[in-house]
Amino acid sequence: MHLGLRSIRATLLLCFFTSVSNAARVPLPQDGGETAVVEVEEPVRSQSGDFGLPDIELFLRAGRRIPPGLTATRERERERERTVALEQLLAEFQSDSRPTWIAAMHSIFSSRVARTGFWTAAAGVVGELGLNEFDEQLALGLGPGSPASVRLAASEALAHLYGVRPTGDSPFLRPFEPGPGTDYLLGLLRHREQETLIAQRELIRGNLERAIVTLRDSNPKLREAAAEELAIAAVEPGVSAARLRDELRAALSKEASSHAFHAELEALLVLCAGLAPDAPDVANLRGYLLLRSGEAPQSFLYSLANGLARLPWVEGPAQPELNLRAAERSLANVLGRVAADPQADADVTSGVLAALEDLLSQVEAVSMEGGVEDGAWVRGAQAREPLLALLASSHVPDGVRRRAAETLTRVALAGDVQLILDVLAAETTRPGLKYVLLGTLASLTEELRGDAGQVVERLLEFLEDPDADLRRRALSFLGSKGVEDYMRTTDLARVVKRLEAEPIAELKSDLLALLKQYGGREMLMPLLENSSFDELAMGSSTGVSELGDTLAHLSLGDPAAVMMSARRLANVADKGSRLARLLRCLQLAADLDEEGARSLRPKSHEELVIWSRAVRSSGVLLQDAFAGGEQFLDRLVKIHLPAVVAGGAMSDTERTHTLALFLSDLVLLGDREREQEALVNYATALRAAESNSEHFFAARVLRDRARFTLGLGYRSSALDDFGVLYGNAKYSQVLELSDLRTLAMLIAQVAIESEKRASEMKAFGVLFDLVSRAAWRDELGAVRLSDLTELSDRAIGSGSRENVGSVLKLLADLPTDANAPLPVENGATPDELPVWDGLDREPALFAALGELKARLRAAATADKSSN
Repeated sequence: MHLGLRSIRATLLLCFFTSVSNAARVPLPQDGGETAVVEVEEPVRSQSGDFGLPDIELFLRAGRRIPPGLTATRERERERERTVALEQLLAEFQSDSRPTWIAAMHSIFSSRVARTGFWTAAAGVVGELGLNEFDEQLALGLGPGSPASVRLAASEALAHLYGVRPTGDSPFLRPFEPGPGTDYLLGLLRHREQETLIAQRELIRGNLERAIVTLRDSNPKLREAAAEELAIAAVEPGVSAARLRDELRAALSKEASSHAFHAELEALLVLCAGLAPDAPDVANLRGYLLLRSGEAPQSFLYSLANGLARLPWVEGPAQPELNLRAAERSLANVLGRVAADPQADADVTSGVLAALEDLLSQVEAVSMEGGVEDGAWVRGAQAREPLLALLASSHVPDGVRRRAAETLTRVALAGDVQLILDVLAAETTRPGLKYVLLGTLASLTEELRGDAGQVVERLLEFLEDPDADLRRRALSFLGSKGVEDYMRTTDLARVVKRLEAEPIAELKSDLLALLKQYGGREMLMPLLENSSFDELAMGSSTGVSELGDTLAHLSLGDPAAVMMSARRLANVADKGSRLARLLRCLQLAADLDEEGARSLRPKSHEELVIWSRAVRSSGVLLQDAFAGGEQFLDRLVKIHLPAVVAGGAMSDTERTHTLALFLSDLVLLGDREREQEALVNYATALRAAESNSEHFFAARVLRDRARFTLGLGYRSSALDDFGVLYGNAKYSQVLELSDLRTLAMLIAQVAIESEKRASEMKAFGVLFDLVSRAAWRDELGAVRLSDLTELSDRAIGSGSRENVGSVLKLLADLPTDANAPLPVENGATPDELPVWDGLDREPALFAALGELKARLRAAATADKSSN
């Protein structure tokens, strides 16, 4: 008879009812008329192997009880997993596979030597799926020769089948024959059972004496509730803790239910928490746990391990090995038992591992307090062997193997490296476990010695792995202290080659860092010829700096190698990164000693000068560009420029102008003795400008001299040079926006009072040209507002109604509302947009523009009134 799945999600909260209607009770037949005994030995494997089960994992998920000690979240997950498994198993029993499953179940129940876990799981399946044809086999499990866990499983399964829980050693009698209508009867019995259980739990709540008596109840659920109540009562004033410990210890020694055992042990641990490690009650409990850990059912093992880890073991550093060594050996034994079982419950194994980690933490703490070298106690602990067994088994769930690998990190020895490498190489090893194992290897770096080569080879193979996190961890490990000696003798061609295929910029940087750390001159050419070189050089300024650092290391300060690296870096065809690359090229050369700098070929001197001019022309001062920039600027003047030969890429006039420019920077840095030399070179360059083929060469020389003299404080001279340039429509193009601002300022400052109005007119003209340039639209909003304000001031100061009107015209279409649409058609070019375009999107700037327009209107009105 199949009872359906109504009971699958229900907890087995059943107790024995002394009378169930008037149904006949028929004794179950026994083999040969004698009481059968199921001989169950936990470590022994049945001769029938897996008993012919089509799917052992499904069978165990469906039949096993959820182990105690799980978090509420994990317990709910296990409930869902078991429900799904039972539904799948029910479908199996209703399919063509039913005969195979039935035969396997009979094999489990009839085996004279069966594993407890299989027998109890089979009993759980029978009870949950209502397989009444196995009730005789369940009844055999009630015999006195059966282990307590088997008797409990048989009792609960029979209670699930018939609604009554058998007790005592008497043969079990069926309360009714399976048939129509029994579902209703079972539902009624379960309802009454549930109500009774709730009522009894309420009776022991807050009632210490009743809770103590309930510890001996036949229902394990009530015993569990009683233990929980005693744990709460332990902190109440006036309660005898010694008495509670005695009662709980007595219950614990006879407990068959894993959940009740867990609750009783938890209560005992609470009661022992404040006692000294050598207190009699603690010693008794310790001895009991050590004894039980060798023979208890697997479902008890997490509770036992947790208890061993939480007991008070030692006080301070006094001879910690006396107790902690015993605890560690016991936990190693527990772990060994679950590690040897391919079908061990993963949650139980994880719980034992967590307990072992807690105990090892105590060992480490006591070890350090006692002056023992950190970790010396833990390395090589007995738990190491079962941890290695868990790690090596591909049948163990991945989460458990990861947890084992994390724990192994504490206890591993150098001799474990080979097994770890084998697991890393296995195709079944998932990425998460590989991550942890790399950490385990890292903990052994100081002990690798002869294994370092194998470790490095494995790590280099990981550089090709599709998992980016694994590549990242491998790169980090390759840069660690433990493998550095071997890395220095390793061919890094694979590292350079990996640069071509690595898609992640961060990892490319890590590869470069590895080359910088271990590479030698032999790696320079492979890097320069690498197909990813241009990509590396086209990145951010940080990326260019990392590439430059690697090139500097591989060049080893050799002038020829340095310039070859710099030339390759400078020749990358990418405008966006050009300035950053040229700066790094100059820094490579600046790091050469003076002898190395003088030994360069003429072409190299010329390249350095050209790169320096390009950087200077971009507005970056060499003295501020990089560390040692001021010294490099001096070297340019003393060594590199004089070494540039005639007939090269630079003409004599260009060299003279360049020398004047670099001398100017040195003078402005404080070397005023070279001021005259700089001015002479400017004059020489200007005289020779007519022979220079560059159209604006003379204008550039004049502009640079104006900037130099202004820096020296010679405002009149600077104004003269800027004025010449501004007055020439052709040459004025070399003046940048900053030059125009400077010119307007100089005009206003230098002019005498009698020429004030005229100077304002000139300054106005310069500023009007400034805001009319297309490049001016790209300036910051605050800078543009400042220029427009200055333009307005010059217009008003010039006294010219025409000038004021010109500025008002620029602002004529300024809307009163910042959100109003632009008064131009869609698709207008930048030149067609008003000068205030963009400023209207910032409220503060828009408001300032409105005030500026109002001031201009007031000036225009006042001018009309005066006329």
